[in-house]
Amino acid sequence: IEGGFSGDMIDFYFDYSCSCVGSYPYESGATTIFNIEVSTGGYQIQLYGGWNLIGIPFIPEDPSIDVMLYNIMDYVESVWAYDGETGFWSSYSSSAPSDLNEILDGKGYWIKVSADVLWYLDIE
Repeated sequence: IEGGFSGDMIDFYFDYSCSCVGSYPYESGATTIFNIEVSTGGYQIQLYGGWNLIGIPFIPEDPSIDVMLYNIMDYVESVWAYDGETGFWSSYSSSAPSDLNEILDGKGYWIKVSADVLWYLDIE
């Protein structure tokens, strides 16, 4: 369905017919209403308490680390990334100065979480 956004609830109606054996009550003009949640897409990563090596297979609309981690921020202890060209590590921690500001596609990250958590990432 075009034009929906993640979390939208929509109503739609459809006509159907079937070949049935037996007797089934049917009322002419009867309608059934279904509620369907529209999702523009998403990606889930299961994280386990402790260290997890992750990467994302899409280009994020906003790669800033605060946006990328918003729904698991309560679990995140730190995130680390290694730059093979410079030989330096970058890190993020909500409780310390950080030099890792983005999570980008095609890169690997070590993320330490305090407990098992399902990380859901919107793909717009």
